[in-house]
Amino acid sequence: MGNPRPVNIYFCSVATRLLNQRKSEKISFVGRRIFKTSYSINPQKQPIMENHPKSKPECCPEFNPIPWDDQNFEWKNRRFIKEKVFTLFYMPMNFGKVMKRFDAKLTAANATMTDSLCLSDHTSPWNMDLYLAIDKELANSENTTLSGKFYSKIYEGPFKDTGKWMKDFGNLVKSKGFTIRKQYMWYTTCSKCAKKYGKNYVVVLGQIE
Repeated sequence: MGNPRPVNIYFCSVATRLLNQRKSEKISFVGRRIFKTSYSINPQKQPIMENHPKSKPECCPEFNPIPWDDQNFEWKNRRFIKEKVFTLFYMPMNFGKVMKRFDAKLTAANATMTDSLCLSDHTSPWNMDLYLAIDKELANSENTTLSGKFYSKIYEGPFKDTGKWMKDFGNLVKSKGFTIRKQYMWYTTCSKCAKKYGKNYVVVLGQIE
């Protein structure tokens, strides 16, 4: 698997948005260029409101890093649906269409995303695989499961530090006596909400042996 390049960083908060907002933006960071695509998705068809006086629509719920930081865990046939995003030198080109397909499938099946979890896997400069965690198998979808032992680490800060995070994660896993079989990224919060909360959390997950 190709790791996200420090200069070509793709960011999405798909998981939280699919569950918690009617209108949101896809934000792709590729160097200093920012691409935005608006779409309307809310499988639960419920208004999600922030807990403050003006009750503005919530975009990304505040992420709790504790359950994912420096954790070893094991998945046994955890359900996901998988979609491919065409990328041009790691830059997503059809992300909005893929998200709409995800939403349509969830809505049609009355399915639920679990743990607001969406994993990104840049397999090449031309493709990115997205894995959306779900509660049941969906028809007319590429259903897949992930099994094995995993290690996760939380990183926080600007995306320009991605290279440092990847290096640190590799050294950390090695120091624990593990070997990484495959690596995923989970971008938990969009840029606007990261600014609102004062934290930009990214989870790096490695399948280990």
